Amino acid sequence: MVHRQPTVPTYDAQPLTDAFTANRRLQYAVLRNLRELALQKANNRAQAAKLTAQASRRRMEALCVPAVIGNPYRHSIWKNRGFFTGPDGSTPPPNPDTLKRRKLEQESFYYHLQPPWSSKESNTLSSIVQHLRIESTTEEAIIEGQEQQIDFLQVAEQLQQQRVKNVSLSSSLPKTALPRTAEECRVHYEQLIRKRDMITKAELQRIVEQVEAASKTPDWFAIGKELSTATKQRTGWECFLAYQNMLRQSCQSSTIVFTAEQDELLLKYVAAMGPQLVLDGSQVAYMAANIAPDKPRSKIFKRLNTSLLNPKLKHDAWSDEEERKLAIVMKMYKSSPGNDLHQLVYHLPGRSMKSVVDKWHRTLNPVYSTIPFTAAEDEALLQAARQEESRERRRH
Repeated sequence: MVHRQPTVPTYDAQPLTDAFTANRRLQYAVLRNLRELALQKANNRAQAAKLTAQASRRRMEALCVPAVIGNPYRHSIWKNRGFFTGPDGSTPPPNPDTLKRRKLEQESFYYHLQPPWSSKESNTLSSIVQHLRIESTTEEAIIEGQEQQIDFLQVAEQLQQQRVKNVSLSSSLPKTALPRTAEECRVHYEQLIRKRDMITKAELQRIVEQVEAASKTPDWFAIGKELSTATKQRTGWECFLAYQNMLRQSCQSSTIVFTAEQDELLLKYVAAMGPQLVLDGSQVAYMAANIAPDKPRSKIFKRLNTSLLNPKLKHDAWSDEEERKLAIVMKMYKSSPGNDLHQLVYHLPGRSMKSVVDKWHRTLNPVYSTIPFTAAEDEALLQAARQEESRERRRH
């Protein structure tokens, strides 16, 4: 029996290469078709979203009430109508505060119902007054040295005529601006020609006395006339600004001292509110308005947070450990950029920011010497004090 060996099939390499190439081309064609299909789907989704938005917009337009004829938007119907005006054009009556404000506006001559004076208006006012003064001055008045009184009612009329003729004068004013009154023209002209000298302490004291003597709204025009002299003219508006500046400085001065009654009232209020009290801006504003109206908010916050009213702060003598810790911490923050002194409080619990800064600058800071003054330094200090005193005398 003859055993035959199995024959191994032989393949040609060229048909296999052609088959692989055809398969690869088919895969590329399938991928190309899938990519085109994905792009078509994306375009269909974008077009569907656009059509949906258009349909939704048309549906909302159909539900909305048409606007007033001539107005493209519904909210434009309130353009020429006040917010508190009814459909019939009626307005609510003024409240007591509005009536009081109107009364004070009528009594106060310095109250500006008009916009501020522009430079062109001021120059026009000066030229009108000078022209009227030249026309009204006679030869006898020039010889006798008398100055003619100016009729500011006529000045106000001519100024209004100039505003109507000259467009540049009225361009900076609103369309509802009323004509300038004679009193307003007179006050503004006095402000232009007067010598701008600072009000002295004696004049400020007289202003305060006149205001305290007045039973109601002070007559600033009379106060200005009383302070005026032959060489120095004072207006009522100038006196009012000086008194207002004095009040502002007295409230914002760094030398404000809290009285014992105010400290007690603040402490009782904080104790009554309990631990739920949050010392934020609104709470400090409420306390400034109702408890200490003559103190600024910053002073109240510092008084509550960094003074004797805070029970968490210590006010006894500094220990050696605290002084050593302060010196080490200052070495650490000495080279850091910016002002990082406020971070010292976190390393020294129980000490306020003011006490930490004072302790460093007055005791531990090596820049300042703690050696007693010498005779030469005493003489130099006295000389500097004398120079400052003489400078203050010349200033006043």
